[in-house]
Amino acid sequence: MRQDVMDKWSRLRGRYGFATRIPARVEQLASPDPFTRYDAWATLADVLVGEAAWFSASGPALGMILDTVADAPEPDLPLLIAGEVLGGGRLRWLWGAERVDPPRDVSERALDHRDSLVRWLADGRAGAGAAMVLAMLVPVDPTLRPVLEACVFSSAPPGVRASALLGLCRAGAPAPPWLLALSGDAEQPTLVRGAASLARARLEATPLATLAEGLAAWLAWEPEGDERLPWFDIVRTDRPPFGFDAGLPESPARAAWEVSRLRGPGGTDELVCVVNDLLPKTDSPGVATQAARILVEAKGWTRYTAEQIVDPTELPGHEQEAMRALSRCDLARPGGGYGLAPSGPCRRRWMGLEPPGPLERPHQTADGRTVPLWRAWGEWQNHSDEPMPEVTLSAHDRWEAWVQGIASYDFWVPSMEFVEEELARVPHDDELFGRIARLADEFAARARAAKRCREIWLLRGEAGALLLLPVVRAGRPIDPSWDDLVPVCIEPQGREILSAVPAPRREAILHRFAAAR
Repeated sequence: MRQDVMDKWSRLRGRYGFATRIPARVEQLASPDPFTRYDAWATLADVLVGEAAWFSASGPALGMILDTVADAPEPDLPLLIAGEVLGGGRLRWLWGAERVDPPRDVSERALDHRDSLVRWLADGRAGAGAAMVLAMLVPVDPTLRPVLEACVFSSAPPGVRASALLGLCRAGAPAPPWLLALSGDAEQPTLVRGAASLARARLEATPLATLAEGLAAWLAWEPEGDERLPWFDIVRTDRPPFGFDAGLPESPARAAWEVSRLRGPGGTDELVCVVNDLLPKTDSPGVATQAARILVEAKGWTRYTAEQIVDPTELPGHEQEAMRALSRCDLARPGGGYGLAPSGPCRRRWMGLEPPGPLERPHQTADGRTVPLWRAWGEWQNHSDEPMPEVTLSAHDRWEAWVQGIASYDFWVPSMEFVEEELARVPHDDELFGRIARLADEFAARARAAKRCREIWLLRGEAGALLLLPVVRAGRPIDPSWDDLVPVCIEPQGREILSAVPAPRREAILHRFAAAR
């Protein structure tokens, strides 16, 4: 870097001090290497973005960042940072009553790129980010408002149109007369209708219940490919190059929650009522996933860990009501956690919506409490190194309790030798094979639900061995619908089951397992 450039940047400051490293990081946004690009993005977001704060380096850095867009392999990355800088951090998506606009010298750096930003609106890769940046500039240049309105009704990709629509709200526009028609137009893409409904929820006093269909459209959003909606989802670091399974974004739930909160007292309660009604009716992975996230936030279930399961009878009535809604939707957090049992029949038994199984039946503990057996066994495992105390169960119920406990309630077993001991206890008769089919169908449905929601749920090896070894040793075929349950592990029991699966299916099982890991 030339000395005069170094001298210039040494006089500017970012969030943590002098800004001499900023130019090199900006150049890296156009690197062909994805790790380098994301590392540059993270560094720049850290040193240039503060909550309603701007620095002497903000304007010059913003100009350089926008200069990289044309050559960047991922043009939305520099545009996302530009939006962050202009909006003073995540204030840009809060839509709060007191909007804070950037200093004039920062806005002017972006306005220097006005024509390019307008041109980028038609670009599927850059358009959503360009719409966000232009929306930040509307208070300074009101002529950009009709540009965004034209984009809403253009042939641009749905994510770009939705970004323009949300940008008009951020720009402080009153609810335009066409917003009502747009939110209810079945001919419009789902994301556009959803964004219009979210905007109405923010700009109008309309009861959320009357917007339920549109809010469902908003929550249903599932990005295609590298599609981003920058207003609520800055960057996905759980996808390549950093991860293998992107999952469904958090952005729809975050946005709906924030908008409902900004509606004043009772706003979040309104939203909870809407999602409670939506959950039992939906077959959309997006709606189920986002609604579950909203309820986890609304009910304070973040006080539980991502693996924890609670006794629902100990919760207040309004929390039990929300858990019942989640129990009626198999796509809502299929793997459980945050207080919930895994979805499907297990969750309904846990919630009392179906007759209890061996683990859900009441059990009296040594200290005189009456709790479900899964709770008693779980407490014992957490507080004792001794073997589990004997419980009066039939051989078939004991076998089922262990399979369900490992698969659904996260029990641990000491070894595959223990698995063999349990298998030796239970008669290998028609009763056992009937239970195997029922549990295998339940777990396979859970695995399919997790896939639809882009989540990972794997049956633990010990549960897979307890479930499928009797099938293999009886010389019976493993149903292809159960392939997701075949254990992949180094123990001979796992190899015994895997070798019983025909070769093409066996290869697919190994590939899926490797991808999930």
